[in-house]
Amino acid sequence: MKKNTLLTIALALTGALNAQTDANRLMVIKEGMAGYIDSFGAEVIAPAFTMGNQFSEGLASVVHNNNKGFRYVFINDKMDIVISTVFDGAGDFSEGLARVNTGGKWGYINKEGKTVIEPKFQLCYEFSEGFAQAQTKGKWGLIDKKGQWVIQPEYNDLTQVGEGLIAVQKNFAGKWTYIDTKGAQVIKDSFERAGFFANGLAPVRKNDKWGFINKKGEVVVDYQYSGAREFSGGLACVEKDFAKWGFIDTKGTVTIDFKFDRSARFRYNHALVETTKGYAYINKKGTIIWQAAQ
Repeated sequence: MKKNTLLTIALALTGALNAQTDANRLMVIKEGMAGYIDSFGAEVIAPAFTMGNQFSEGLASVVHNNNKGFRYVFINDKMDIVISTVFDGAGDFSEGLARVNTGGKWGYINKEGKTVIEPKFQLCYEFSEGFAQAQTKGKWGLIDKKGQWVIQPEYNDLTQVGEGLIAVQKNFAGKWTYIDTKGAQVIKDSFERAGFFANGLAPVRKNDKWGFINKKGEVVVDYQYSGAREFSGGLACVEKDFAKWGFIDTKGTVTIDFKFDRSARFRYNHALVETTKGYAYINKKGTIIWQAAQ
């Protein structure tokens, strides 16, 4: 019992340290090379990579200069290469696994670099709540961590699992609906577009306008936006009149004004946005902490 308790504490501490690392390593491009800054905008890893992804669970996939062509390896926050096997493509670690491309097919590895799910998919994405989106023969389904189908690949498109639900589109140009991880439809309504649930809400589109619904299918934020992304950390970026992006909270109150040409979701406490001066990172007050040089 004591051994199990110590293991649980160790894993929790590792997770907390990794999260702290991830929040303090933001990928930036300087003079065509990828490097990393901290949450205050100070450089912590000098630009040395042809390409780079964000840190996730303490590691990041990068294209190292020593590799010929676009071949990915994984580094830690000290810039040590910890997974030296080179891949044709790589994503982020999520729930202990990362998607990688070998010979044109996608599979998954663990943090030791060992193959956990053989590369056999046309495309796949990061795990969420124990499941991941995967594509084969042009159709999307949902797999578990053994690589087994839990939702058969019969959809034109689908989102990641969010709070136990998945938005799915059966046929191209068809309506979107919500199902659970057993494949049962859980929200009767259908939508032109739909995103995954986060912070209890999901972005959906009707009559070319975006709003947000709860898990009962009730509209919480009225259909009024020309664009919307999922919530993260209590905020969601939305686009007004096909012009500028800003952020709202879960009550629909605007917390960061509409002033960005483009915007991504918040990741930890920062979001990547595009201003008239180029790309930048902002905090949850909307203050720019780093601006790309023009």
